Amino acid sequence: MKVAAVIRKKGQDVVTVLPHCSIAETADIMRHKRIGSLVVCDAKGELVGVIAERDIVYGLAAQGAALLGLEVRDVMSPKVVTCDPEESCWNAMATMQKHHVRHLPVMDGHDLVGLISVGDVAKARVDDMRLEARVLRDQILAAH
Repeated sequence: MKVAAVIRKKGQDVVTVLPHCSIAETADIMRHKRIGSLVVCDAKGELVGVIAERDIVYGLAAQGAALLGLEVRDVMSPKVVTCDPEESCWNAMATMQKHHVRHLPVMDGHDLVGLISVGDVAKARVDDMRLEARVLRDQILAAH
């Protein structure tokens, strides 16, 4: 299965945040949207980073309560690992594992077309396995 199929099922909506937003605002967005990561885009819509729950927790450990007043740009990961919509889910999962990230922005050239998580890829794989099992079961039943 390709990443594009996961994006089609999940939807292309990606919640983004500007680099100058406060960590308090960012954490509130994550809480309300029930998501663990936000893509950071500049005013032109260009991808400039990712901020995840992990970044906020590490920042809290280092900065204490002062973290809440800092800006996203102070805490985000600026080196963003991305994937292509035509990439296989296996490759995307291997990329996540290699770089120790749970979310990958999906880029079609310079365009942000989605965001996938480890959970999205795992769900897609489980759905594939269920379909394969049903097909095999039906083939066995048809043969008898």
